[in-house]
Amino acid sequence: MVYLFAIPLVLGVLPQLVFLLAPWLDIGSAWQKMLHSFAIATLTVGSCLQGIVEIYGTANPYIVYYLFIGAGLLLLSIGVWFANNFRRRKSFLTTYSK
Repeated sequence: MVYLFAIPLVLGVLPQLVFLLAPWLDIGSAWQKMLHSFAIATLTVGSCLQGIVEIYGTANPYIVYYLFIGAGLLLLSIGVWFANNFRRRKSFLTTYSK
């Protein structure tokens, strides 16, 4: 619970820092941003619930699903970003290679 702020901070700031330092990279589509935001929210809520369960002194086997779903959403958003970048780069190359 002490480091609950770390997940949104790292996952929110790190991609923006990469896009700031590498301006030739495209930020992404609306779907990619939405999936990324959902991943951050899912991981944050899962971390918060894990902290609450640990403070209460019990165990809950369903908390692990937040990690898997959040990681899956994060990987899906990265995949959408790569697919979008590959499609734009391919259309750019076919347009200007003539």
